[in-house]
Amino acid sequence: MSSPRADAPAPRLAFRGDIEGLRAVAVLGVLVFHVFPDVLTGGFLGVDVFFVISGYLITRLVLQDLRAGTFSLGAFYRRRVRRIVPLAAVVLAITLAAGWWSMFPHEFQRLGEETAAAGLFGANVYAYFQAGYFAPEAHLRPQLHFWSLGVEEQFYLLFPLLLWAAAGRGRRLGFSLLVVGLASFGANVAWVIDAPNAAFFLLPARAWQFVAGGAAAAWHVGSAARPVGMAAHGLRGAGLLLIVGSFWTVQRWDPVPGVFALAPTLGAGLVVAAEPGAARSWLLDNRPLRHLGRLSFGLYLWHWPLLALLRTGDAAWTTPGPGRGAVVLGASWALAAASHRWVEAPARQKRGWGGRPVRALVVMAAVTGVSGLAAGGVWGPRLDGRFASMVAEARKEWPPLKPWRFELVRGVRLNTRPGGVEGRVVFVGDSFMEHYAPRLVQLMESQQQTVYSAAMVTYDGCLPLPGVMHKEHPSCLALYDVVDDLVAEGDVRRIVIGGRWNPGYDGHGFWRVVNGQRRELSDPVERAHALDALGARAEAWRAAGIEVVLVLASPYGDPLRLVGEMSLRWWPGAGGAVRAKEPVPVGPLTDPVGRAALVAWATAHGVRVIDPVAGLCTDVCPTATDEGWPVYIDAGHLRPGFAREHATFIDETLRPSPAPGAE
Repeated sequence: MSSPRADAPAPRLAFRGDIEGLRAVAVLGVLVFHVFPDVLTGGFLGVDVFFVISGYLITRLVLQDLRAGTFSLGAFYRRRVRRIVPLAAVVLAITLAAGWWSMFPHEFQRLGEETAAAGLFGANVYAYFQAGYFAPEAHLRPQLHFWSLGVEEQFYLLFPLLLWAAAGRGRRLGFSLLVVGLASFGANVAWVIDAPNAAFFLLPARAWQFVAGGAAAAWHVGSAARPVGMAAHGLRGAGLLLIVGSFWTVQRWDPVPGVFALAPTLGAGLVVAAEPGAARSWLLDNRPLRHLGRLSFGLYLWHWPLLALLRTGDAAWTTPGPGRGAVVLGASWALAAASHRWVEAPARQKRGWGGRPVRALVVMAAVTGVSGLAAGGVWGPRLDGRFASMVAEARKEWPPLKPWRFELVRGVRLNTRPGGVEGRVVFVGDSFMEHYAPRLVQLMESQQQTVYSAAMVTYDGCLPLPGVMHKEHPSCLALYDVVDDLVAEGDVRRIVIGGRWNPGYDGHGFWRVVNGQRRELSDPVERAHALDALGARAEAWRAAGIEVVLVLASPYGDPLRLVGEMSLRWWPGAGGAVRAKEPVPVGPLTDPVGRAALVAWATAHGVRVIDPVAGLCTDVCPTATDEGWPVYIDAGHLRPGFAREHATFIDETLRPSPAPGAE
């Protein structure tokens, strides 16, 4: 997201209440999406609105100074420091302290890395190399939202230089903006499919949004023409409709920013272009929105670490209900109001350490240095008990495919490992198929001469049904294309299909793609068609002499999370009291309806079934071994060390079937 208040206009720039209100609309979109993601599915596009506002205000400020002959890069950067650094340093420091109190070692080390990256104004570059914005564990990263500050800070560093070089040369300024904008938009569209993290996090794919606001500012500074009366109202109303419409219609699994960012960007551009004058807009320039707009920088900076820390401690906060959501929003407002009074306002008025750029940067450097100690493991958190250390070590075992030979084929992960028996077994599925890989390695190491070679064809989040894609992972469609390539080589003896069938078999979050058309897999008819397609493949494989095995879902559910209780993290005496949970009843960890449907399908097509639940649980599922080591690394993935020794039920998939009539 963006720094909503960091781009506040300097005193010489006429105050615009409609832009203050536009900030409120943008930050409300972001907050509602983060707290209630199913209510405002595209609210994250509020960041795009902030980028346009920044482009407008910064461009107008610089151009006015250039025309007046008073522009100074030093003065410009000092103003940016006063606007951004004081509150950012406070939020980073307090979040780091809260992490020291409540996090386990591996979590605190990652927080240190994130904080150091944010302190060096490179949070977006760090995020680019980590999991994506919508990745499963992104909601547990308290400093992830600083990525947008990184984008803005890099814009602040480079864009004034472009304006300074191009301004005063007639039409060259407009031409420069056009070239930069088109090149950036082209990079955005090109990267959003092939390099989605780069398109989302990096300045080259975001610069066009700043340029959109900058173009409106250049028009205002360079021309006496202004939209007035109904023309101004019309521009502003159309822009607001585009913004709010995109908040309601865009989904997180859409390839964003891409072309989906056009509506909020154009909408924000229309609003800032409709300079009010006598045409004041009550839609945006009203007291409630202006109040939220004044607090928008603080609201943005505080709400995300608050949510992430709560989610780290208790999975119930991952999708909070109305009551919990109201608590988060209320606490965010209180923190934003307090920080506006005691940090932001004094900094703008040049009072206190925040009003002195050098001192503010020294404080930021100190926070960065301390976070570096955390990132390097030199400074550890409070929760450093025996079990916490075991959990940290267990997390380091992931991913489970480290000893395999890896290559990327058709956008899908293909991992292979040789056995001693002629022939190959192909394993198809998602990361819940991959978590058996350590056991397969153990088998191939200890009994190599008696087992087949293995090929693992997988991709995170993919339901292993032909023609079905996860809404965030188009590569799922290529799973069975890669399987077909392997079958065509002629040495495949068995195909093993498995993954996180349930929860997930209900189809929510998945599309079935037919002739380029996307159909919701939550429709029972579409699920039946997808299973029929898999059945047809199973019949063809069996006719070719290839055995087919179906692996049902392993236990899954938040009760399996070993480090999920708030009381263990926040209670003062928790440091020495952290321990594994008791075994969890098996019922809540399975989906009887989905399992029954898959078993019926397997029976109809002569497919052998393996049930991991029977191999891992009785009436209850253990969460830790007798020695105290965790069984799971999260809500369902087996810890590689545990799977290696105990997931013996998967052994039969790698061994040749006994000859007919053999004992």
